[in-house]
Amino acid sequence: MSANSIPIVEDRPLPVRGRRDLRFEQVRFAGEVSWIVSDPVSGDYHRISPVQYLLLQSLDGLTSLAALARTIERVFPFMTVSSGDVQRDIQDLHTKNFCVVDRTGQHAVIDERATKREKRQRFSWLRNPLFISLSLVDVSGLLSALAPVGRLIFTRDVFALTAALIAVATFGLVAQVEQLALETTALLAGGSWSTLALFWVTIGLAKVCHEFGHALACRRFGAYCSDIGVALLLFSPCLYCDVSDAWRLPNKTHRLIIGAAGVWFELTLMSIGFFVWSITLPGPIHTIALCWLIVTSVGAVLFNLNPLLRYDGYHLLADYFETPNLRQRARTAVRKMFGRMLFRGESGRASTPEPLWIPIYGMLSGLYQMLMLLFIAQMFFRWSSGYGLGAVATLAVAGMVWGQMRNWGNAMRLTFREQSRSGFRPAGAMLMLMLFGGVGYAFVAVPIPRFAVVPSELEPTSAPLVFSAIPGQLIDLHVAVGERVEQGQLIATVRSRPLEDSAITQQTRIGRLRTEQARRIAMRDHAGLILASAAFENAAEVREQLTEHQRKCEVRAPRAGIIGPVPDSDRRSKTEIDVLADGAIGAFIDRGTPLCSVNDESQWRLAGLLNAEERDAVGEQDEIEFRFVAEPETVYRGRIIRILPFVTDDGREEMTRAERLADAVGLQGGAKHRRRYRIEVVPHELPEFATRGLTAEIRIPLRSRTAFEFSRRWFHESFVAPELH
Repeated sequence: MSANSIPIVEDRPLPVRGRRDLRFEQVRFAGEVSWIVSDPVSGDYHRISPVQYLLLQSLDGLTSLAALARTIERVFPFMTVSSGDVQRDIQDLHTKNFCVVDRTGQHAVIDERATKREKRQRFSWLRNPLFISLSLVDVSGLLSALAPVGRLIFTRDVFALTAALIAVATFGLVAQVEQLALETTALLAGGSWSTLALFWVTIGLAKVCHEFGHALACRRFGAYCSDIGVALLLFSPCLYCDVSDAWRLPNKTHRLIIGAAGVWFELTLMSIGFFVWSITLPGPIHTIALCWLIVTSVGAVLFNLNPLLRYDGYHLLADYFETPNLRQRARTAVRKMFGRMLFRGESGRASTPEPLWIPIYGMLSGLYQMLMLLFIAQMFFRWSSGYGLGAVATLAVAGMVWGQMRNWGNAMRLTFREQSRSGFRPAGAMLMLMLFGGVGYAFVAVPIPRFAVVPSELEPTSAPLVFSAIPGQLIDLHVAVGERVEQGQLIATVRSRPLEDSAITQQTRIGRLRTEQARRIAMRDHAGLILASAAFENAAEVREQLTEHQRKCEVRAPRAGIIGPVPDSDRRSKTEIDVLADGAIGAFIDRGTPLCSVNDESQWRLAGLLNAEERDAVGEQDEIEFRFVAEPETVYRGRIIRILPFVTDDGREEMTRAERLADAVGLQGGAKHRRRYRIEVVPHELPEFATRGLTAEIRIPLRSRTAFEFSRRWFHESFVAPELH
């Protein structure tokens, strides 16, 4: 017997009884008294009003609707309650499984609900194959043993200490975000099984620490972990912990601490991983710390703290607004909102209307979850395909899509079943049809303007390099990057001890030869004088050569211009020292080491990499706009002078820093050959701070596309032929 078949005769005994196995806890929400009801069978928690609690306690299978209404008015004298109001409240309680009907055939309804619940739990892994709960191990005994640790951790002193640790690590992470991005790109682009195994183990360990944080906080403040066990997150073993029992706690602060404990544990461990990553050199420990840093930071910030996903951020939002079962209530509110638009009446409505923010949250969370589903499916499919696990990726993506489609179908079917008897509302149906029709038309037919943003780097068209002419120790630098120099101006001083020793030795020899010449003259030894004079002239010539070499110890500018760094492509090796950037005073350099470049400040160009798909939209002599990263509010104009094919097989040394950045962003599916085009732009004007290496973003208008064309191309690149992109 369903809720809709409950008798509505006011004075006839109502065959409905409240369940006696439910647990009740009186709490205060937003200054009002409420009751938290926990269902030991389903494990669900609900908040009901004092009127619903009184009604539930009064349902004994013998009392009529009229008598129930009089009971409510006697306990709450300021309320006027009709039998219809009582009927709707009982229907709401029956929908939540808080009461049962004393009629024959009810066992069939109960069995049907249990079968559906069991089937839903059995096949839940198909709806979300990236999270599979196993419940194979009971760790409640371990939690009991760790209870003293929880009492020690959740104190003000420990909180202050970990807060300072997280703050310092966060500032350090922001300061080194570019280095972290480069190392992350290199790690993910490696495509090795060892990297996959490292991430697999790291995700499991991070989530074990995360769930232990929730469980210890729950035990610390007196709540009960209703379900804790083993799960597979991204097929990596971890723990899961159900702390819904925290709703029974009267202290709101304690509930918020329990909800945030997992993220707090994860952020604390992220901070430790950051410090290990910062102080270690490249190697196994450095790689493990980097992996740990990626997993904990991304997991904590993008997923766990996001209120639109059903993770810690969601539970913190529900705790803060004191709204149990926020997700279910939001979905129900959205269904009823659309139901009111399509149908004339409402059946089975709740006694208390939901606040406006709840249906808005339901729509935003549903849309965001769909976008996240597509993003995760795309990344998982590309990553798995790169390791040769295309079949596993296809199964996982199909399971996620099937689960989402099934949820939508169930919501639509439930809406029609609840309200279809009241009849369609023609005006609402027409408005809904026009709304979805307009969205569909815009999706298929309305073009969306698009632009290609090409990272580029300012470089001179002519920039001769300045080399060290002799090997030796760099003892002084007289210029810096961006400084203007004149021709012949001193740039650096190199000290060569062998050259200095040779010059001293030669000067001493010249002194001895002078003494020898004077002695031969005094002795009137003409033959000896000739030999001494020849040796003296030879020594003087050598001294002149040494003097010339000593002049080369002073490196001077070959032309007037702006001092710039040495391009990476002009270095003889990756380990060669960067004199201007590395603080190389006192370092020993070889002959021919490039020290800097002298740029012609009157001739500059921007160089960057253009994707193959954007090549047809631009041509030489086209006018474009660009912005410098250092001055994003100012728009400059320029002209494309050259577009050259650029194919690289991991040829990193041939690209500028901006080109390497653009290429790193385009790493997809482990592809090793990427078609790019080098684009060169001559600026019409430049700011006063223009110098070599200044980064800019070139904005190139492209052919407009509709949202349908974008979606079709994204699907093809993500799931049909990711290796081609």
